[in-house]
Amino acid sequence: LREFENELGYLTDTCLSAQDNYKALLKYFGYEYN
Repeated sequence: LREFENELGYLTDTCLSAQDNYKALLKYFGYEYN
């Protein structure tokens, strides 16, 4: 959040990265998602 005003899209990129990691964990443990 410290970089929010300095770098446009910083928060969005952070959330998308976390989403990718979460999807990888779901796949690893065999959970299906849409």
